Parts: sequence; structure tokens; C-alpha cells
Amino acid sequence: MQPVFLIGDIRLAKEILEKRSNKFSSRPTFPYVRDHVDPAQGYWGFSKQHESHFIGRKLTTGLMAAVRAGETEPLQQFEALLNMIHLLDDGGKNWFNHMDRVSASMVLTVAFGLHCPTGQEPDLKEVIAANYARRIWRGFRWAAAFAREDKPEGDQRRLMNMFTTTAVSLHIFILACILYPEWISHAQREIDAIVGEDRLPSFKDRPHLPYVEAIVRETLRWRPALRFGGPHQSTADDTVEYKGRQYFIPKGSMIFAVTWAIEHEQERFQNHDVFQPERFLDDTNSLKADYETSAFGFGRRGKLLHQALSLK
Repeated sequence: MQPVFLIGDIRLAKEILEKRSNKFSSRPTFPYVRDHVDPAQGYWGFSKQHESHFIGRKLTTGLMAAVRAGETEPLQQFEALLNMIHLLDDGGKNWFNHMDRVSASMVLTVAFGLHCPTGQEPDLKEVIAANYARRIWRGFRWAAAFAREDKPEGDQRRLMNMFTTTAVSLHIFILACILYPEWISHAQREIDAIVGEDRLPSFKDRPHLPYVEAIVRETLRWRPALRFGGPHQSTADDTVEYKGRQYFIPKGSMIFAVTWAIEHEQERFQNHDVFQPERFLDDTNSLKADYETSAFGFGRRGKLLHQALSLK
């Protein structure tokens, strides 16, 4: 039986999955993915440490470097404006679909040059189709029961959301606005003071909007889009110390960082179940310097996303 380790402490996750990444960067084999989705093991997100893995990482690094350099900022600002127009046009009635559209359109435009301004484009519908997510989900055989053909549409939508994490984060942001509206006026005052009332916020304003940045961090923490990080597999035996005890991790073990547990750890986050952006600000209302998150996973793959978004 393959040993499985679940990590709910960010310090331990960094120790194992980052500092010891030479032993814990591989991926376990998913039978359905291997046989039906990626038989050539060309997708580096699923691949082990062989040629296609390193080629994929190199290409992704180049794409994320473009994001970090600001080359995608005009697109992001345009999509944000278009999203607001859609929301105003229908009074927010279809806000859920608008959030799906804007997140998917940005990815499709950057990766393939396929802009989706209306949300009705065939390419966009194919990407967010629930049937696609259901096929991928079968790669995890231990969860195949959740992907039965007779499941109602609501369950299909939840499965789809597992693979549209950007859209999920936007949905969570709306949920926080509904459940904890008291922080909205604070954010509005900060934006009005820095941006004014005659233009929209831009990326150049970001360093001067600490409360808005804290909202982004709290959205990622409060309800993580993915409850678990991607699975890692050990390629050698190892031993790790945690809270005075030694734990042996044999070669071939599967390791998960439990994002929900890490982001709701009581020692790090008091009142962890409450949406509270102020937790990321110091006494001078500046962003705390010791920010750490598990929202993007750990290891080299996770670092690419974290650095690209400049969540320092």
C-alpha cells in the first residue's frame, strides 16, 4: 500500500516540499490520466521528472515571466473593464457566469490568442464545460464516485470549479462581500483617496492600496479555491522532524499539503473562519512583511505562480 502524508503546517510543508524539493518534486501516477488523458506524459503539471517535465517548466517560466514583467496588464485591465460592463448591463443577474468568462478569457487570450468577449464563444464553452472537468476528475480513481453520469448539474458545476480556481476565487470574493460587507466601505475610501473618481484603478496604484491588497490575500486564505495542493511523490527515503518527533517518509510516498488546514491554522490566524483583511496589516496600516500562503502550492510549480502575481 502506498503511504500517504497530509501536511497541515506551512513550516513543515516548506521544509519538505521546497527545501527538500530534490526528493519531493515528482508526481504520482494517476491511472486514468496515464491511460486516457496524457499517455505521452507531456503535461508537466502531471509529469514526473523527465524531459517533458523540464521542457514544460521552462515554457511556463517564460509565460509567468511575461506576467511578472507586466506584459499582460493591459489585457487584465481591459478584461476587468469588460467584466464590469457585463455586470452593469444585466444588473449582476448573471454574475456567476461573468466571473467564469473573465477568468477563462484571460487564460485563453494569453496562452492561445483566443479572446472571448461575450462568454458565448465555442472555445470558451469547451473549456468550462462540466463534462470536460468530469473526465479529468476520473484521473483520481479514489474520487470517481463524485463524477457519476447521473449526478445533477449542481455537482457537475462543483467539479468544474475545481479546475477553474481563478473563477472560484472571484466567487469567494463575492461571497465575502455578502457575508462581511463592513470592509467594503474601507476599501472604497482607500481607492477614492488614491485613485480619485475620474478613472479606474490600474496596476501602478497597487503599491499604494495596502487594504485592497490585504483583501486579495484574505480571499485566498479564507476559502481556498482548492482544499488540497497538488500531490507530490518522494523519490527517496527521508526523515523529517516535527514538534520533537521523527517521521520516516519512505520512497514512493504521496504527500499532500492541506491548503484548508494551513490557511485556517489557529496559531497563525486568530478567528480564522472570519473574513478579516486587517489581519495582513500592521499597526501603521502597511502590509505585513512576513506574508506566506499555500494558495499556489509548494515547490517549483507553486513558486512560479506566487512570483508571477508578486504576492510578497
